[in-house]
Amino acid sequence: MQELCSDESDANGWFREHGAECLSLAEEAWTAISQTDIQRMLRKEKPSLIHGDVTRPNVIVRSGRVYLVDWETTRLGSAYYEVAKTLNNITNYTVPHIKALLAGYESIRPLDREERLLVASLSRLPRARQIRSGRPASIFRLLKETWGKRLEMVEWLDAWANFEPKHLSTVRPAPK
Repeated sequence: MQELCSDESDANGWFREHGAECLSLAEEAWTAISQTDIQRMLRKEKPSLIHGDVTRPNVIVRSGRVYLVDWETTRLGSAYYEVAKTLNNITNYTVPHIKALLAGYESIRPLDREERLLVASLSRLPRARQIRSGRPASIFRLLKETWGKRLEMVEWLDAWANFEPKHLSTVRPAPK
């Protein structure tokens, strides 16, 4: 964060304005993930076969059915992280899309409160790989353009998971 604020770029101004929010979201996520119930659940989690790259180009919707293509990144991993990453990759951070994705997922595999809390927490974490990708200008342009929608997604996911971050009212503006 300090490195990003030290250069003279568009990201610098954006992080001066929203950096505290970013840090607060990450701190809230790590606090939730550190809870005893979540840690116990993670220890019991068995690796799942995950796609690893659920992005818009890899999702085909045809005749009311959804198909995933491009399975070259398939591996064993956390289903919770895959759901969280997919929320960020394909929903445009819009609540109707988020609801539809989660409703579809939970129609096959319902999530309990702790699982929902974990998905909501993982969804709010920054994606360091994107920042280190060598394309920081495009990443920050996207972040800047979607920031408001990202906060709406976080707020909706918190309600869905019944999560009440302790610092919510001190950093983010109250919903209108």
